[in-house]
Amino acid sequence: MKNTFVVLLSLFATSVFAGECDINLESTESMAFKTKEIVVNKNCAEVTLNFKNNGTLPKAVMGHNAVISKKSDMNAVVNDGIAAGLKNNYVKTGDKRVVVATTVIGGGESTSIKFKPDTIKPNEDYVFFCSFPGHSAVMKGIVKLV
Repeated sequence: MKNTFVVLLSLFATSVFAGECDINLESTESMAFKTKEIVVNKNCAEVTLNFKNNGTLPKAVMGHNAVISKKSDMNAVVNDGIAAGLKNNYVKTGDKRVVVATTVIGGGESTSIKFKPDTIKPNEDYVFFCSFPGHSAVMKGIVKLV
């Protein structure tokens, strides 16, 4: 009986911990994210960023992605992303300033990507944003490492 309790307790602890390692982010119909802050748990071995575009337009017209970088790098990442174009999801190939970036998705689509939380350094300011041209001015928020 005691062993069964330990197994059940460890399964529960794993599922709770796993939930803390998932970030669910959604865009709204009005070119915005539903939240202005996402939290990255530094104790996770890996974090999954799940992103859903709740709009209705195709990605070439009104696509969205989710990019995380240092706040100080955001404008340069956006500008280089515009030059990279839609075929590269508006992110410069191999850009070391980018912690993680989802693909650009159209309305009704979802995507996920995994990253290591240790790529976010303590005592640095990080942001998430959409790098589709013109979107980062309003589609952005703060990333907190806890």
